[in-house]
Amino acid sequence: MDITRGHWIFALLFTIGFIIMMFFAYRDDIKANPQYFKGSWKITLIIVGSIMVLVVIKILFRFSGYTL
Repeated sequence: MDITRGHWIFALLFTIGFIIMMFFAYRDDIKANPQYFKGSWKITLIIVGSIMVLVVIKILFRFSGYTL
């Protein structure tokens, strides 16, 4: 099955919507139980940073012509 531009747009909108819904769902939990969320920003930065590194590596491999 070919992945069309519409599939990518749907995936992007779904991801953005999911992140927004998770933010609102956990906002009250953070206020009620702050000890459970202590240091969670570090983990979030590590995950986002790892994804960004993988995307950069993929882009570099695509432009270099090297395939795995």
